[in-house]
Amino acid sequence: MRIAAHAIIDRLLTVGVCTATDLDDLPPAESGSRTYVGTAFLDLRRAGVIRTDGPPVPTTVGGRHSPFLFRWRLVSDAAAALAYKAAFPIPTEADVDDAEPTNEDARRDGTPGRADVLRQNEGATNHVD
Repeated sequence: MRIAAHAIIDRLLTVGVCTATDLDDLPPAESGSRTYVGTAFLDLRRAGVIRTDGPPVPTTVGGRHSPFLFRWRLVSDAAAALAYKAAFPIPTEADVDDAEPTNEDARRDGTPGRADVLRQNEGATNHVD
């Protein structure tokens, strides 16, 4: 999933805006699903790195679960986006082999998720819009 977040940030730093169709070249997860791309947008929004840019844009691109796409832009400067990438690097194969099973997404039991940890490290509140 981190590969999608990094791709989103790279696209935003290069072009300035990003939609899900800009990431169609990312491979599906092992399950065959590409929902991790949408989750990456959500994680970055919760962390305060990106925001929507205007209303949803209608699309006729097939294979989407919605006929609308959001355009996204950076909330902060490039340094904050690069800090997010540094805080959540893409794991190497060795990291994955040695890692304990974890859930990086926001947890229902109240324990901090990825976005919460990033906000705590930056001294921001854990409030999610």
